[in-house]
Amino acid sequence: ETSGQVMHPAKMTFQALRIHLNDEFEEMRKGMRAAFKLVGEGGRIGMITWKFSERKILDEFFNSVEAVRDQEPLLEWYQQQPDAPPLPNGPSMENDELVRPSERE
Repeated sequence: ETSGQVMHPAKMTFQALRIHLNDEFEEMRKGMRAAFKLVGEGGRIGMITWKFSERKILDEFFNSVEAVRDQEPLLEWYQQQPDAPPLPNGPSMENDELVRPSERE
């Protein structure tokens, strides 16, 4: 129920069919890859998602393209810390605990 309206019982089924038939998640990935090619180094991209599944795809994508640059001051500071463990190779931002904003998604 949202704003006093009852959700139709078939809504989630038809949504799943639409997502599958339109290959919406892969289209989202393609769009993000294309956007990153267009903006280039130092560019910025903003994305808004509503569903948990879309946000998860967004997180995975950004984890795959993030980079730590040697000339960044924060990296230099971190490496100078005596007890700092080495940074992992590849994506470094992992979600330990994902929290769903709503069970109705």
